[in-house]
Amino acid sequence: MVASQGARFQNSGFRGLVASQGARFQNSGFRGLAASQGIRFQNSGFRGLANVYNFYYFLFFMREFKTLEVWKRSIKIVKKVYEIVDTFPKKEDYALGSQLRRAVVSISSNIAEGCGRRTNKDTVQFLYIALGSVNEVESQLFIAREFGYLLDDVLGVLINELREIAKMLMGLIDYVSR
Repeated sequence: MVASQGARFQNSGFRGLVASQGARFQNSGFRGLAASQGIRFQNSGFRGLANVYNFYYFLFFMREFKTLEVWKRSIKIVKKVYEIVDTFPKKEDYALGSQLRRAVVSISSNIAEGCGRRTNKDTVQFLYIALGSVNEVESQLFIAREFGYLLDDVLGVLINELREIAKMLMGLIDYVSR
């Protein structure tokens, strides 16, 4: 195993176990865990101290999803929706009620899962999924109102909260995408 002996890979694109064993890469484009282990990158696109700072800021502050206001608010709306679904007729337990519960839980779950991802691209993907879940919940709430399970004033409060969560998600997506 040449890589474990400190071999140098030029333009190889080689990735994997050897990176964790201290190999030196040139022009490989290799990123991630190896950087945090002190592996030297030459002409790899790793862009200096500013990126290191941004990486650690993002890793320690943004990746801790429980500190995000959007996650906290999504948990609050889960509680509200669960309370409302409990008032639905029994026949909706495994239909609209179940789907609404899964969709509203999906918002906070996807925010958390996105924060646990390694790359910004993956994080943004999960934030977009959470945004889709916001729209899904909104649609299902309108359906619940059409069937008479939900009053207009309650619907208005929930829709306003969902729109605030959507705005916060879009702001977070914009921030992470930079």
